[in-house]
Amino acid sequence: MNMTIKSEISKELSYRLKIINVIMIILVIFIHSYRTEIKYEGEIIGLVVPKFLEILKRIISRRISISAVPLFFLISSFLLFSKEIDFRKNLVKKSKTLLIPYLFWNTFWIILYFIAQNISFTKSFFSNPNTIIRNFGTRDFLYAYIGNLSAGSSEPFLFTLWFIRDLMILNIFCLLIKKIIDKYALFVLVGSFCFWFFDINFYIVTATSLLFFVLGYFIVKYNLQIEMIDNIKYRYIIPVYIFAVAFSMLNHPVISNIFYKATVIIGICFFIKLSRNIYLNNKFREFFLKLDYATLFL
Repeated sequence: MNMTIKSEISKELSYRLKIINVIMIILVIFIHSYRTEIKYEGEIIGLVVPKFLEILKRIISRRISISAVPLFFLISSFLLFSKEIDFRKNLVKKSKTLLIPYLFWNTFWIILYFIAQNISFTKSFFSNPNTIIRNFGTRDFLYAYIGNLSAGSSEPFLFTLWFIRDLMILNIFCLLIKKIIDKYALFVLVGSFCFWFFDINFYIVTATSLLFFVLGYFIVKYNLQIEMIDNIKYRYIIPVYIFAVAFSMLNHPVISNIFYKATVIIGICFFIKLSRNIYLNNKFREFFLKLDYATLFL
């Protein structure tokens, strides 16, 4: 089953996508560097950090960096739909690039936990009663790979791999998603946006992954050009970005959620625009392209 070619990817765009990939990886590292506490013998021990560092950590890891994963799904979807796709070949390819690494690292993490839980000087650090491997039954091992959907969780045992899990599922249903969008474009766009905005998850995939995967196809379907973002002036986007980040940190749940979501969208636009400036600078471009080869290990 094939899809018609929809969009050409220029050399510049190809390079910029690699640059964005590096930026996303760096931002994801910041996301997972947020915690300043550890679990020890069932208790949580936190580090005491100055207030200004706590605020800075929150701004970087919980505001600026949150655009990384949505942008990842957006680009993955764009690349998927921008060329002719043989459904079977695509699944084989994704099995190699997504499924095998997913199974390997999730299994490795389970084995690591099992070993650490049976060594006297490390078991106290792996004592969460929900992750004691020797107590796992068949269902627990299944949930470790697909997520405990009955409990409202789509995260695998190695929870940081949730985005790979979602991307595999979205690739399986990509042609169905395309057909539904082609027939009910506005309905799908509004619906997926509302699910994301109001944090309504189906747990098969997250609302975030669904929306930005859908948006990736919209970019191809309506031939939206990256120049639309490139033409936005920094003197406009930066103040608006700062404003959105600031208001997203208010304690008011409604206002903070509105600006939190706005921060995601504005951040995506900012990093896409930034990629052009990096691309136009020869030294920066070569540096980021070299880093792109190392992002797998990051």
